[in-house]
Amino acid sequence: SPARQICRAREMLARSMSRLARSLPLLAERRLVSVSASRLSPDVTTEPMPAAAYPPLHSRAARRERLQAALAAAARGEDFLIPPAERRALPGPCGAVMNVLRDGGPMASKRLFELCQERYPGVLRSVTHMKEDILLKALLNKVVRVSSGGVGLKNLWAIRRRNQVRMALARKSKGKRRENSAATSSRERKTD
Repeated sequence: SPARQICRAREMLARSMSRLARSLPLLAERRLVSVSASRLSPDVTTEPMPAAAYPPLHSRAARRERLQAALAAAARGEDFLIPPAERRALPGPCGAVMNVLRDGGPMASKRLFELCQERYPGVLRSVTHMKEDILLKALLNKVVRVSSGGVGLKNLWAIRRRNQVRMALARKSKGKRRENSAATSSRERKTD
């Protein structure tokens, strides 16, 4: 049937793509050495890295993006080259928040977001993204909430000092949170 043929064709394509992806690093190394030596012109100079260069991004999404670019170039008839990971001019969101907190000391969420946007434009999406995804998840054990006057509401973010007590959210064990949520949902189901 046509549906089976389409399914088989998709499976074959997936297998060939996985084989190609496994052999890409070897092909890319051989190809990059030969092509880069032949394409270098005498006027190309190697400049030193700028002082604000950050390490290259080796995440799965970044590697996939470089691979897709190489496959698209090969489909156009160009040489198949996987470009090397380049150093970035801006840090990621966690690095941006930590740099601003390190330089400016404890500060409120809105002020922290404004300074991050000023120094590193486009790194953070919103105040909510910064609070929920960066401060309360990725940097959970690195930052703490502190009060402005020593007494009262903890409304400022600061970098956690050595041996300083973590936030209550960070001290809770993950297993207990899962068990509590499962117990709550099972109680809700029994009452319905």
